[in-house]
Amino acid sequence: QGDLKFYTHGELDTLDPPMREMLPYEKYSDVISSSDYVTTMITSRGCPFLCTFCKLTFQKTLSHSAEYVIDEFQRIADMGITSIQVYDDTFTWSKKRLIAICEGIIQRGIKIDWAIRDRVSSPTPETMEMLALAGCSRIHYGVESGSDKTLKTIKKNITTDQAINAFRLAKSHSIQTLAYFMIGLPGETVEDMRETFRFAKILDPDYATFSV
Repeated sequence: QGDLKFYTHGELDTLDPPMREMLPYEKYSDVISSSDYVTTMITSRGCPFLCTFCKLTFQKTLSHSAEYVIDEFQRIADMGITSIQVYDDTFTWSKKRLIAICEGIIQRGIKIDWAIRDRVSSPTPETMEMLALAGCSRIHYGVESGSDKTLKTIKKNITTDQAINAFRLAKSHSIQTLAYFMIGLPGETVEDMRETFRFAKILDPDYATFSV
């Protein structure tokens, strides 16, 4: 699909990484992770997409370089933390950067469990394989609706077919999935909402959340 326009210019790399050593990090865990210690990470800010419900449509997209992210993974692993929740709104919007991060984690032999947030339009067989090899164990997808009509209304720029493909690819690499859904979106009928519930069963994610 190629890379969407994004900005690095070293802007975020001038910031020091979080001083996790100052926190009682042994006390942090996650209800859907089997790891002992969990931390969070943000590798980019903003999102290049224009979903009508989102707060990020006005924000310029900025990202840390792949090297910065790999170094932070290394520091976290060296602390004995065994799981990372990557809270970027869309971790994969640069395929080139994604591949570089995964390759760096693999080459350094960093053994850590991590989860990302993503769009169902992003995965390819290549990127999914790289994520699995690099230790990504769960992907949170913003599916939002099981109705293509509703997806067009909210300008999500995805289709239900893409969602089916994304979840199939993740499962084929033994990566867990979490699906985000919303009900009560503009123009929705009760039948549209039921369609979302039916679609959730078709996708069969490991976890699902439904928001109003």
